[in-house]
Amino acid sequence: MLSAINAAIFLWLCAGIALKRRRTLHGAMMSMGFAFDLSLLLYVELSARAIEQTVGKPPGAILVVHVALATIMLLLYPVVLYSGGKVYAGGEARRHKRVALPFMVTRLLVVITAWMVAH
Repeated sequence: MLSAINAAIFLWLCAGIALKRRRTLHGAMMSMGFAFDLSLLLYVELSARAIEQTVGKPPGAILVVHVALATIMLLLYPVVLYSGGKVYAGGEARRHKRVALPFMVTRLLVVITAWMVAH
């Protein structure tokens, strides 16, 4: 179930990207997607599932890769939000595009590795 929610959030973000020419709608969609994403992360971390999967057994390579990618994604969140806010305020989009693409690629890899960890 969590894998499906994770994928749905990624698709929501992709829909937000498709609306990038409509800045207000793009900003709203992406902000909501980020809120959904961080809510899912909090749920996973605060539920016993994340702890049960990692405590008591050595982590597999996929779990290590997943955690590393998720950490990179979390570090990119404030940069994407800040640069997006600058664009929304009328600034240049070049810097935002440079960070948004690696963010979305990392986000896709997090979806894939999360599914691999769960199955």
